[in-house]
Amino acid sequence: MREALSSNQGRLAALRFLDDNITAEGSNRCRDALYSTWCYVAKQFGVDAILLQRENARCVLAGLRAGGYRTSGAFLARAKQMHLLHVGKPVDEAVDFWCKEYLRSADSGRGAAALKDGFEFTKNMEIDFGTSCLGKLMGFKESQHSTHVPYS
Repeated sequence: MREALSSNQGRLAALRFLDDNITAEGSNRCRDALYSTWCYVAKQFGVDAILLQRENARCVLAGLRAGGYRTSGAFLARAKQMHLLHVGKPVDEAVDFWCKEYLRSADSGRGAAALKDGFEFTKNMEIDFGTSCLGKLMGFKESQHSTHVPYS
C-alpha cells in the first residue's frame, strides 16, 4: 500500500479505480436503459428530464404507468441520481415528497406480476414421491407413494 500511494500517479490510479467501480460493469446497460426511457417519456410530455421537479416527475411517472411499466421506482431512482450528478445537489424535500406520492399512485393496483412462458419442469417426468427429495419435502413416506407418477 505504501508503494502504491507514495506517488501522485499511484494515488490517482487508486481514485480512478474506485470511481470506475462504483457500479458493476454489467449493470451499466440497465441503468442507461432506465434513464433513456425516463428521457423519452419526459420528451413526450415536453418536460425537462434532468432537473427533477414536481411536474416532470408527475408527467413521467404517469407515462410509465400508462405504458404498463411495473418498476417505476427504479426509473425514479435513476432520475434522482442523474439530477444529483448534473445539478450537484439532491432534490429538495417538497419534490421528494411529491415523487413518493406520484410513485405510489403509479404503482397502485398493479398486483403481482404474471408468469409468462413458464417452463413446466414436471411435464414428461416421472417422480417417485416415496424416495425423491420432492416427495420427502411434501411429507410422503416411502411406504405410501413408492410408485412413479407421470406428469402430463
